[in-house]
Amino acid sequence: MTTNKIAFRYAKSWIDLALERNEVESALADVKVLKNLLRVNADFSAFVKSPVISYDKKKSILSTLFEDKLSKLTLLFLQLLVTKHREINLPLIVDSFLSQYKTLKEISTVKVISAQPLIKEDQEKIIKMASASIVGFKNIELETVVDESLIGGFIIEMEDYVYDASVKNQIFRLKKSFAENLYESKIIAR
Repeated sequence: MTTNKIAFRYAKSWIDLALERNEVESALADVKVLKNLLRVNADFSAFVKSPVISYDKKKSILSTLFEDKLSKLTLLFLQLLVTKHREINLPLIVDSFLSQYKTLKEISTVKVISAQPLIKEDQEKIIKMASASIVGFKNIELETVVDESLIGGFIIEMEDYVYDASVKNQIFRLKKSFAENLYESKIIAR
């Protein structure tokens, strides 16, 4: 079985159990903590992936680390992952959980990459425009990124769609257009 399928199935089980126990929001908070920890702490990430550390030791360390920081459901889920030797898939499971949560709550993420930080009014306009589109869900989560290499303008990414209105892209298109220009001068040099 591929790792993506494994991650999807474990995340689905986790979110289904959280729904059943009415603990979806606390599970989501735990997932965000784990995602951040995996991203910023190389030691934790290496610990999770390590085949050298025994499974009993991993369970013990996870219990000690997260006893007062994560919900009981999440701790039990982490213990299950270690028991089933699937803890190496934790980063993918966390990502899959977040994706399934967004689908469950009908949330679409709109990513806006701009040359300068967006002001609040522009953010609200983008959210309103995205909500009115037929792409994605009506609940919008806005993610903003500043990339000065765009020179000006912006790029909007929503679901599988990308709208590139950056100056950098316009310059690229102009260069490409000039490179493909088949015009030949009819003026004869004398």
